[in-house]
Amino acid sequence: NGRIAGFEALIRWHHPTDGVMQPKDFLWIAEQTGFIREIGQWTLERASRDWPALKKLTGHAKPFVSVNLSAAQLSDERLVEDVKAIFASQNIKPTELKLELTETAMIEHPEIALKIMNRLKESGCCIALDDYGSGHSALGRLQRYPICTLKIDSALVKPIAKTVQNQEIVRSTVALAHSLNMNVVAEGVESEELRTMLLGMKCEFGQGWLFGGPATLQELLKNGAKT
Repeated sequence: NGRIAGFEALIRWHHPTDGVMQPKDFLWIAEQTGFIREIGQWTLERASRDWPALKKLTGHAKPFVSVNLSAAQLSDERLVEDVKAIFASQNIKPTELKLELTETAMIEHPEIALKIMNRLKESGCCIALDDYGSGHSALGRLQRYPICTLKIDSALVKPIAKTVQNQEIVRSTVALAHSLNMNVVAEGVESEELRTMLLGMKCEFGQGWLFGGPATLQELLKNGAKT
């Protein structure tokens, strides 16, 4: 309906000499050096701390903030206790925190990942499968893992205005997710044409430049005060 349903936390490194660095330029180093857990924990805590202010900008019955999990976090059973500690210390409900992960993160240690995901679900968190369709997506994982939100990658979403085949791929993906009691987010929505087509496919949520780009908390609050 055009109202903000939630936000996704995106990390940037404000390097003293190189300026603002994107995640792809430094997270791989964090993974190799073992700092990825600390960065992931910091991101969870910061997003949860900022949530009360962001929540005021939403217009949805069930607002949420999404935070990405790394493969290292999903193979560390301390993650569940870390998340529970955040619920105890920050003003955020479990149902308002959506944890996003990719299929790559799930398959690195599948049994451990399944155990941790089930425990996170029991705590009240929603698990979102990110970038679905960007690689070799396995339908079996949708059934096995406790996923509540399917995020369709922009690589599938953007071409739907060009061919009927692409439209049917996304339409069938949305229908499949709904049959498994998942809601759907279409990534890469950059035009009203795409938005209209996705609404016709009964896709509930859209994410992309049509709705807004990356911004700091201060920028979001300032712009929110103007509207």
